[in-house]
Amino acid sequence: SFGSKPELNTAGKIGRYLSLVNYNINPVTSAMFITATAPNPLIVSLIAKGTHGSFELSWSMWAIAALVPGLCSLIVMPLVIYLLYPPEVKSTP
Repeated sequence: SFGSKPELNTAGKIGRYLSLVNYNINPVTSAMFITATAPNPLIVSLIAKGTHGSFELSWSMWAIAALVPGLCSLIVMPLVIYLLYPPEVKSTP
C-alpha cells in the first residue's frame, strides 16, 4: 500500500524497516515465554538435571525473569532498527 516492493527496488520506503522489526521481535517474544519455543523447556530440564532437582524453574519464574529484559528489548529494538535502517515513509495518513 506504500509502494514498497522489492521487485521495484523500493523496499527502503517502509518494507525493509517493517520486515526487520518483525524478524527481530519474534526471537524476543519466543525467549519471554517458556513454552514459546523448543529450546526453552530444554533449558529448564538441563537446569533441573544440573542441580539434581534442587532447583526447578517454573513457568511463572521464567515469565518474571524475562519480563524486564524482554520489554526493554521490545522497546529499544525498533528504535535501533529505525536508526540503522530508517524508512522513507515516516508517517501514515
